[in-house]
Amino acid sequence: MVSGRYSLDLYYAEDVVRRLGGFWVSRRDGLVIVKVRVDGRTAIVWFRSSPITEKALKLFVKMSSKHRFDIAYVVRPEPIADYVGFDEIEKAGLKIVLLEELLNIIRQKS
Repeated sequence: MVSGRYSLDLYYAEDVVRRLGGFWVSRRDGLVIVKVRVDGRTAIVWFRSSPITEKALKLFVKMSSKHRFDIAYVVRPEPIADYVGFDEIEKAGLKIVLLEELLNIIRQKS
């Protein structure tokens, strides 16, 4: 069990970095992002437990624009509705996946 100031987003991101040998882009609360290789492609993975707000999406776009990548995921531990529209998320280049889906992608590519 994760407790205290240690967020679940950080916990999941650290696990993915450990498994795939990736790198940290941001550890900021609400903007936990890693860069990893998935199936020979560079992926930016944003771990977000709370709904995506307009401000958070703008911060993601600003942060990710500094990096080169082939695919970007926003990973959720459970399905939740965002405050922004699907089109805005897609325009930012993000694909929404549940944590279990990401783990399956990793398992299939390993």
